[in-house]
Amino acid sequence: MKKAIIGLFLTLGALLPWACNSSTYSPMGPYGPTPTITNTKTVTLTPTITNTPTVTATRTITNTPTVTATVTVTATVTSTPVIFVTTEINGLAAFGYSYASSSGTVNADQSLNLTANVGDVIQIEASGIHPLYFYKAGVGSCVATAQTSNLIYTFPASGTYYFHCGNHGATCGGTNVTCTSTTCTAMAGVITVP
Repeated sequence: MKKAIIGLFLTLGALLPWACNSSTYSPMGPYGPTPTITNTKTVTLTPTITNTPTVTATRTITNTPTVTATVTVTATVTSTPVIFVTTEINGLAAFGYSYASSSGTVNADQSLNLTANVGDVIQIEASGIHPLYFYKAGVGSCVATAQTSNLIYTFPASGTYYFHCGNHGATCGGTNVTCTSTTCTAMAGVITVP
């Protein structure tokens, strides 16, 4: 009976595919249908990753500051006289006195001629006996009027400067001596500043 049942199953197993309207046929083996082995290829795509380095050149610009040193020279002006004018006894001069300087020349009338530069410093001797008048032509005002102490003066500009002694007004063409007298002789002088 067992054989009959097994045979029935085998027969049914062989007929079952036709009964199911299947188009697949499985041949029968001694123990039933022979299984159909289908090889299905599995394709696995393995991506290839290529790392290509990107090189970017970056310029580094460094600004180096340029240091420029500016030297400022400040001149210090000192009032050290460079021209000295003294009074002296002079037998050739009217009233026996005249101005003298190693920087100038003495005229026949014993007046003194000097040349100076802008910025030069002059010292002219003065006293109670020889009060000093000092004037720049064209300015209209006196630098010194009857000054009884030594005058120290720095020439600020070019021009003609006159000086004379107030006690020897007779050499200026009269007894009324003023600061602006320019015709004095003996105790007088002229300074030209080009």
